[in-house]
Amino acid sequence: MLNQPITENIPIGTLGVIDLALPKITFDSENAGPTLVFVAGQHGNETTPLFVLKKLIQKLSDSPLAKGRLVILPVVNPLGLIFKSRREPLDGGNLNREAPGNFSKDLDKRTAAAIFSQCKNANLVVDLHTFSRQCPFVGVFIKGNANAEPLAKFALRAINPDCIWQIDTTRAEDTRYVGALDVALTLKGIPAISLEMERHLTIAESMIDRVALSLLKLLAEFGMYAGEINMPLSLPAGGLAKFIISLSLLPINVPLAVAFSNNISHPKAIHIN
Repeated sequence: MLNQPITENIPIGTLGVIDLALPKITFDSENAGPTLVFVAGQHGNETTPLFVLKKLIQKLSDSPLAKGRLVILPVVNPLGLIFKSRREPLDGGNLNREAPGNFSKDLDKRTAAAIFSQCKNANLVVDLHTFSRQCPFVGVFIKGNANAEPLAKFALRAINPDCIWQIDTTRAEDTRYVGALDVALTLKGIPAISLEMERHLTIAESMIDRVALSLLKLLAEFGMYAGEINMPLSLPAGGLAKFIISLSLLPINVPLAVAFSNNISHPKAIHIN
């Protein structure tokens, strides 16, 4: 049946006699359409996205894609998940600073290369993360490639997070993010965004539902999903007018700002180190 996902493993190396691989889940409508890639688990101690993806997969198993293809990479740092490590435990690298990676180097760089290779032909990539402290539902927008930015904005409007954190790769202060997956993809002209949410010990079940349904809504906006989506009727206090950005405030008259605020004219800027 078309709504049953295809599961496979992407080899990344060996550890003694153990073969290491990344799990890959693919929903393929077998109808022409966009390819979206959802990535999770670059940091092994960030487990909230697994709960979100579980709900998303359950929904997609009940109602198949109408067109296109969705690839889910749910655990891209498997040893990190086992050892509850933010970094890749063997080499100590931060996978989200290694993109686009290198298949000829150590395990962390080979893993980053495997992730990047799965994303490079996508129409859009969404990278799921968890903040180390309580936070709103945050979308990350990468500024740095005019070809990739419009679709990233389109995706963020569809997902409707509480806040937007802008990373501007043209600013010296933000060059520390150049090895991040979403940044590396954007600089190559591949639309990519990230989502940040609370850690699993503090996040509410309603927020997990909201993020999962937001991803379904994104698929619907691409014409890929025609099933029922029961989004929450109310939003957190303050609406969608708060902006978390890196050192510079988006002009309030640009479409992205207007899209997230119908009732507040001056977004709030918060700098995150």
